[in-house]
Amino acid sequence: MPSYVVTGTNRGLGFEFVKQLSSKPENIVFATVRNPAASKDLFALQTNRKNVHVLEADLTKPTSWKDAAIAVTKVTGGTLDVLINNAAGLALPGPAIDAYGEGQEAKVTSDYVDSFQINVIGTIHATNAFLPLILTASKTNKNFTPKVITLNTGATDVKFFPKTGLETVGPYIVAKAALAAVTAQYASTHYLDNVIFLTISPAFANNNIESASKEGLKEFEKIIAGFKRAAPHWDGVPITVEESISSMLTVFDKLTKEQSGAFISHKGNQEWL
Repeated sequence: MPSYVVTGTNRGLGFEFVKQLSSKPENIVFATVRNPAASKDLFALQTNRKNVHVLEADLTKPTSWKDAAIAVTKVTGGTLDVLINNAAGLALPGPAIDAYGEGQEAKVTSDYVDSFQINVIGTIHATNAFLPLILTASKTNKNFTPKVITLNTGATDVKFFPKTGLETVGPYIVAKAALAAVTAQYASTHYLDNVIFLTISPAFANNNIESASKEGLKEFEKIIAGFKRAAPHWDGVPITVEESISSMLTVFDKLTKEQSGAFISHKGNQEWL
């Protein structure tokens, strides 16, 4: 039975990953959440689908990932086929990178370091906790190549982002750019192992628009306008969460070892929108 761990699953892309993966009874899906009390839909899914297992883990708590890996081991016998690093932290809006006022030196540090700590270091802790299970799977099933998939954003593409004119996402973009390098480092470290490490962009999906505040909607509109500047051919319409996940799962199924360490889009190339 193929086994999956998906991080950050109480809503949005992570929740949809769990829904689509668990729709196949042969899959075992472990869904991690930071706050179980805010994950009613996920627990409802677990009740209805016996192949869903909800686990608590937090990017700010390194030991929580070790506990989650132990829980997975008890079910799978110590293997894991696919890890999907979806959990992330994004605070919007924020100052432009050169708009911090006098006396805000500490805020520059906290904004960028905190984003790096959550998105980069937190993801490293999560990956390291599950990697022994991935490596065990790589040795026991010669007909399948285990995968570590890390979600990112096409906005970290240095050829694309400067054309957007967006200025309030600095800490997040900088951290996510570093995260793509982390994936490449894992791929290099495990070059000889039967494991694929991949960074993927889910496109610009209509993730949580319905629950966004007025301020959040304004930021969403700014992002759309920025992406239109960088990609005039784009129609400006975000894809659905369902379409985003379905597209990425199709890409996962076609991955080859030669792609390990790459950063691609939901289309399997570098077309981000």
